[in-house]
Amino acid sequence: MKPSDNFDLDAQLRTLRLPERSEAYWEDFPRRVTGELRTRLLPRPASPSWRPQLAWGFGLAFGCFVLGYFIGHNDAPRGFTHSLIQNQQELRVSLTKFPDQFRSFMLNERGMQKLLPDQP
Repeated sequence: MKPSDNFDLDAQLRTLRLPERSEAYWEDFPRRVTGELRTRLLPRPASPSWRPQLAWGFGLAFGCFVLGYFIGHNDAPRGFTHSLIQNQQELRVSLTKFPDQFRSFMLNERGMQKLLPDQP
């Protein structure tokens, strides 16, 4: 730009008429300017992202899958039931003797103690 172009522009700007504004406009002007500055300077709240929720959902689903897998493929209950079936006869004999054995205990001030059988 040449200096003469600036001079012509300044001359043209001086010849323009200013728009007329009402008294209410000038009274409201500072409030509008400060409101506009606040909206531009204050950070906007971040919109909630769906990615963390999706990650938590997949993690929870995977945890449930792993838990279900290990519960369904655990051999401990099978081994326990297998040993019960093998020792069924011994278990029945022990259960029939249980009331007699239970009667041989006594509760006193020192706790549970086994009663000594009467010696003949």
